[in-house]
Amino acid sequence: LPILASVSQLPGGGQIGLSHLIPAQPRKLIYTYPTLDLATTGRLPDCHWTTFNFFSFHPQNIYLDLRLAANRLLEGYAKVPPPYKYGDALIFLNAEGDALHSCTYLCDDLVFTKNGETISAPWIIAELQDVRRLYAPLGVAAIQGFRRRWEQER
Repeated sequence: LPILASVSQLPGGGQIGLSHLIPAQPRKLIYTYPTLDLATTGRLPDCHWTTFNFFSFHPQNIYLDLRLAANRLLEGYAKVPPPYKYGDALIFLNAEGDALHSCTYLCDDLVFTKNGETISAPWIIAELQDVRRLYAPLGVAAIQGFRRRWEQER
């Protein structure tokens, strides 16, 4: 990335915020709260909408439907074990295999997430262990990683 090359040429190196390295859609949303105009379908964006729109320039509201989000996961992603890579979808599963939460892996155990379908839940970058602790009371049994199958989209 040109921005990384520029920073690396500074005397002594430099720093760049992680928010500058994420795609346009999450960069637009980071550290903001949803507005009511996002509820045009009767639902506000949740974690699954956020995860599956991570690489989308124009967000797809079909991911507000849990069945369509699950279908997207099964058709467009492959299961992957840790260590996770940038852009992997992390799905928090209960003992029955139901998805309780999802988020997008960034780096160094940091994730892009929206914790809830409410107007009071912002889009944030959080530590994976903190998100896991938040959802532990719901019975999280495992976190399963999924990597997007880019070759299917060409």
